[in-house]
Amino acid sequence: MRKSFEDYKNSVSKPPFTSGLGITRAWDFFDQILTEHFWLLSDHIEEAMYGIRKKQSKYRDVINQDVVILDDIFSQLLVMNANEDGIIYDALMTYVKGNNPKMGKCWNGAKALYFPYNLYDISDTNVAEKERGKHWVSVNVDLIIAELVVFYYSWKFTEKVKLDRFMEPVQKMIPLLLQKSGYFSHLNPSPWPYRRPINHPQNEKSKGRKFPDVFRTGLTGPGQAGPEKLIRPDRFGQAGPAGQRAKIARWFSKLA
Repeated sequence: MRKSFEDYKNSVSKPPFTSGLGITRAWDFFDQILTEHFWLLSDHIEEAMYGIRKKQSKYRDVINQDVVILDDIFSQLLVMNANEDGIIYDALMTYVKGNNPKMGKCWNGAKALYFPYNLYDISDTNVAEKERGKHWVSVNVDLIIAELVVFYYSWKFTEKVKLDRFMEPVQKMIPLLLQKSGYFSHLNPSPWPYRRPINHPQNEKSKGRKFPDVFRTGLTGPGQAGPEKLIRPDRFGQAGPAGQRAKIARWFSKLA
């Protein structure tokens, strides 16, 4: 019988558990979620994105199947590959073919890609070490109009010039990867533009603390039940009150 979040929470021994991704995780995984103002890690983001893919796969008649949900490792590979001229990593091509991540989808026929992206720069001496790697953005790749849309709850943290620098490898690699795939030869292989919408909630009251916050990504089609909503990593990953995090922890415990 699968244990619920309450089982783990009330257990004295705090036993390890097998996550939805098939990884044996210690109680610290839940403990970190429940710790007020603890900035969540890539492990938490990865499990959340897996949960979205699992729901998309389960409700095929309700949720559009032409949106591909990726993971944090994908964005890391993009940044690494951007330094290699004329080479596309084989590891990235496994994503295109749907072999990665777990419950991934082939990109052929897709209308959009969606993945979390961590704004981490070890060389940025203007950012305190304790703040590096804690800020997440959500990237939506529109394969219809060849555009990147970046959702980020805090305009104050990243100036446009800094976000431009973070987005350069993504702008470069996404078009090249699409060309390499053979599925999108009609799209422009030059770097794509990106924009950051200004009409999504990011006022002083929200501050990224409404867990889990969501936004619509076109997963649900016209006339279909829903609408399906996705956790937005740029808010999900930020520090926030522990009281609201229990909802996330309970959700994670159901993904195995």
